[in-house]
Amino acid sequence: MVAPVTEAGIGVWLSNVCPILEKNHELTLLTSDFPGGVPIQCKDILKLQTWKFPNSLYRYMPKLKDLLSQGFFDNYDIIHLNGFSVFATYFILKNRDKIKSKIILSVHGNLQEHKKKFLRIIYDKFALRYMNKIDHVVAVSSAEKKQLIKLGLLDSDVTVSYNGVKPIKIERKQQEKLILYLGRLASSKNVELLIESFSLCKITNSKLLIVGPDYGTLKHLKQTTKKLNLENRVSFLGEVSESEKYSLLSRFSVLFILLQLIYLH
Repeated sequence: MVAPVTEAGIGVWLSNVCPILEKNHELTLLTSDFPGGVPIQCKDILKLQTWKFPNSLYRYMPKLKDLLSQGFFDNYDIIHLNGFSVFATYFILKNRDKIKSKIILSVHGNLQEHKKKFLRIIYDKFALRYMNKIDHVVAVSSAEKKQLIKLGLLDSDVTVSYNGVKPIKIERKQQEKLILYLGRLASSKNVELLIESFSLCKITNSKLLIVGPDYGTLKHLKQTTKKLNLENRVSFLGEVSESEKYSLLSRFSVLFILLQLIYLH
């Protein structure tokens, strides 16, 4: 596993998947040496010296060159890259011809069409040149798969694997008929489908609160809400702090994290 960034969704995904994979496989997690992130249980964790760009999750890992020259990546049957918009993914794909192992990329929603910072625009311009060097790509939704196909990948090159979540126990402060969506407002999250489904809800005192940063779909979601006459039942809260997230979780009857609720076995 190669995952320089272990914050947010990628970190949660790794914390669930790594212990499962280790039951029947030898696993090494290559990540950055930055403190923090989601705690991940893995017997073999290799932390590389990493430089973090200001105001960005982009991380430069100079020691990757040494690992490549030492044949490190050829010690594995599969190299699983987690996240597209990271230097490690770019470096490994750029040097694909020097690596014998199969390479799988889990995009984790990194290719969403939204307003990008200058550094991200430059990165995408160069990194997308190497998409055809990946042996297989894992998308988090059918919408993301369609986006990858538009970028030139074949249908057979991409597998959709919905993110799973473990059941969580939440003590609610009060009995409210509330539904919460918590996540990015991106096309791959299918929030529009949630709003359309909510319009069919027969419980008159139910409300839907949509929480998360806009990744290009907020305007359309608000238009859908207005079209369905749900403006008094659907609210958009935007991005919130970690403490606010826990406060919200304690109040709601139903929680949609990704609209992809498949339990991990």
